[in-house]
Amino acid sequence: MKRKINIITHLINSLLFITMGLIFIIKRNEMFAITIKVIGVLLLITVVFKIINIFVKRRRILDGVLDIVITLVTSIFVIVSPSFFVSFFIIVFGIYAMLQSLSSLINLYIYKQDHLRGKLIIVFKFLISFITSYLLLFSKVSNAKYLCLITGIYLIIYGVNIFAGIFDRKKRLVIPLPTILTMFIPPLLIKRVEKANGNNSTDVKKDVKPNLEILIHLAKNGSAMMGHVEVSVCDKIYSYSCYNYTNRRLWGGMGDGILGIFDHDKYIKYCVCEKNRFIVSYGFLLTEKEIVIVLNNINEMLEENAVRWYPEYALYDMGICPKKDFTEMANQTYKKADGVFYKFIKGKFKTFFVCRTNCVEVADTILASLGTKVINLEGVLSPGTYYSYLEKEYLKKNSRIFSKTVYTKDLIKKKKY
Repeated sequence: MKRKINIITHLINSLLFITMGLIFIIKRNEMFAITIKVIGVLLLITVVFKIINIFVKRRRILDGVLDIVITLVTSIFVIVSPSFFVSFFIIVFGIYAMLQSLSSLINLYIYKQDHLRGKLIIVFKFLISFITSYLLLFSKVSNAKYLCLITGIYLIIYGVNIFAGIFDRKKRLVIPLPTILTMFIPPLLIKRVEKANGNNSTDVKKDVKPNLEILIHLAKNGSAMMGHVEVSVCDKIYSYSCYNYTNRRLWGGMGDGILGIFDHDKYIKYCVCEKNRFIVSYGFLLTEKEIVIVLNNINEMLEENAVRWYPEYALYDMGICPKKDFTEMANQTYKKADGVFYKFIKGKFKTFFVCRTNCVEVADTILASLGTKVINLEGVLSPGTYYSYLEKEYLKKNSRIFSKTVYTKDLIKKKKY
């Protein structure tokens, strides 16, 4: 009975998204203005709930008055002048599409430099992004209709994906929200964690320790400011990043692709206590067979495409590098978290590029061996996008994600890492 209800729910959701997509495409001129007004009304409702929340939880009114005023003014402005917000969204999405096209050009350069296949697909993505940005920013025709067309197509694809998931729940593609809607999730999560004032606890559905974790780093500044994603398997953490600081380009956004392997507890203690980060962990319980598959996937990825790489501190231990202040993260994690590093010398992960081949891409590749592949229509997965997917999966009743832990300094002290 539950399975039938689940199928019916997914079918209804699928039809709703497809219908909404068709309405956006057919009723382009009217639909966007209506959507903006609906957003305005929803913001007004949010204001009411925030006011109720203050009195129910007996908080000081001044603590939330600024947030309420800003939300209230915004909602009124949206309802009274929807045309302004239509123009605003068109410009924002137009600029975003232009940045996507620039990202595709850089990615094309990387693919050519690393002799990778798939250049034609990147060229196609560039053309789509560039044409979209041109239509939104420079077309003389009503630009709102183009944004509605794009929105409609996205909603239809999203609905079709839900429909496909009805027939194959184990192996399916997951299409998350657009990156532009999720890229600011990490900074918002930091505020939420800080607001909890140390009351963050482990939320567990089963009384058992996970043997695979997806870790999302949150930081107020530095390389993890927009989030960072890692995979932990059997007390080892696998982290892909641009660890070689001597060969970074594009302000640290591009460089050598290196996979670091660290001791779980030591690494988390270092990141939380010394790097001042919060780490959100989603725990899985895999079978022995699945663990072997994941580890074999990682080993194959390294054996075929990577070689050992040593940070300066390791070279100092070998007597090759002179003594100095080894402050870079690769040196610190080598020393404090038993770090072992592998540098990719060929293949897709040879060059780290923050907008394409990044930490999330590697984590998703590792998890793909379990049968679920998260894709993004824009070609880039951000930590915020991955968080939104994991949180959604965790909240499902029969989800494979059975634990959620927020690692803070208080929790580290309690666990005595």
